[in-house]
Amino acid sequence: MKTEGLYGASLRRFSVVSIVVVVLAFIAPAAVADQYDSGDFEAFALGDPMGQFGWSANDIGVYNASNFDIDIVDPSGVWGSQLGSRALRISNGVTSSGFGNQLQTASLANEVGESTALNGGLSGGTRQSRLSGSFTFGSATQTYQAGLAVGFAPDRGDGARMTSFRITDQPGGLTVTLTIADESNPDLFVPVVIASGLSHTELHTIEFTLDFVDGDNNDVLWVSLDGSTCTSYATSGSWEQYHRYYAGNVTPVTFTVDSILFRLSGAAQPGLIGGGLVIDSLQLTSSTVPAMPPPGIPATVVAPTATALAHHVDVTVAPAVTNACQPVTEYQAILTPQGGGSPITLTSATPDFDFDGVPAGNYDVTMTVTNAAGTSSPSASTPLAVTAAAEPEPSVTPSPSVTPSPSVAPTDDGAAGGDEELAETGPTLAPLGIAALALVVLGFVLRRRAA
Repeated sequence: MKTEGLYGASLRRFSVVSIVVVVLAFIAPAAVADQYDSGDFEAFALGDPMGQFGWSANDIGVYNASNFDIDIVDPSGVWGSQLGSRALRISNGVTSSGFGNQLQTASLANEVGESTALNGGLSGGTRQSRLSGSFTFGSATQTYQAGLAVGFAPDRGDGARMTSFRITDQPGGLTVTLTIADESNPDLFVPVVIASGLSHTELHTIEFTLDFVDGDNNDVLWVSLDGSTCTSYATSGSWEQYHRYYAGNVTPVTFTVDSILFRLSGAAQPGLIGGGLVIDSLQLTSSTVPAMPPPGIPATVVAPTATALAHHVDVTVAPAVTNACQPVTEYQAILTPQGGGSPITLTSATPDFDFDGVPAGNYDVTMTVTNAAGTSSPSASTPLAVTAAAEPEPSVTPSPSVTPSPSVAPTDDGAAGGDEELAETGPTLAPLGIAALALVVLGFVLRRRAA
């Protein structure tokens, strides 16, 4: 995996770095290309974010992001320690109808888009299929701010956005809206409320994943707010249809993305200068994984792998991929006797099973997967033979035997092995006894001669 940090990286397009992620537990293992994390902005200097760690606008020197009400601030006066000592503050106190002149995050090293998408020389690297992002946001004042509206969108640096979000303020709380391009609607763009009534005095986190799938009207978008509100689009998931057929392009085209554009447009609200939103923990990732399926019952999984060791059976299958708004809640493995009889079943939150005490016989092993929408059809079956455990051999009582004294191995210095202190205590008693006996015999011989 190639990973680029935010700080000190070599940048393309006006020193733009890599960005991210998320992944999500709900996704198949990703071939992650690169990732970027803002570091919670703690390394940024206070003031203008332009030019810091790859943050920029496409038309530097004209009417660009430096003219907007955007800066790096210390949010602790309002939010205490929750956002650290640095965060991005942004409001629509100043606006523009432009696109490329808006504030742009640092760019990923590897662009994301369909295989035929155009990058216009503004993005590059290895083409990936998934863009995942998240950030934390909250009110800069913790109060209602009439007219507040901040847009953000996946982009390649010139405003050729591939979808668009907007955070606005209402008396009842902050509202997050997604704009989808619906070719069946005369107005084309349709706002959809993702979440509303978000507290002014609490921080909120938005997460999204956008899968670019080759072909018409099949990109998949998933959005979550604070880990609870969940919305998914399998058609109109991106603006691919708008760019192909309604944007006035000579030939049907779509575009790549590699960063996030924060757009401040519409009527300016000068009274919001110095306020607006605070944004932190911005992450973005590019990767290539199987596209997330639309909401619905899980697809049928492949035939499981099943092995038996005597009466113990292991069953596994590759994790099922479902829509993020409907994660897998249960796997069920089923052992059906081939000669008839009651199936043996187990359920688990993971696709890995251990069956104990399975009777000997031949079985067909299948697997089902369940989420909030329902249960999949059974998988194809895997044949399995369970054989009876081998009878233990009878135990044999050994004949009594005399245990010989253990041999003594020499130590490194030639002394008897074992306790070295005892090995050096002096001569044994056997030679002393022999010497005493010899003296007795010698005395007896001398007395006989004297007689």
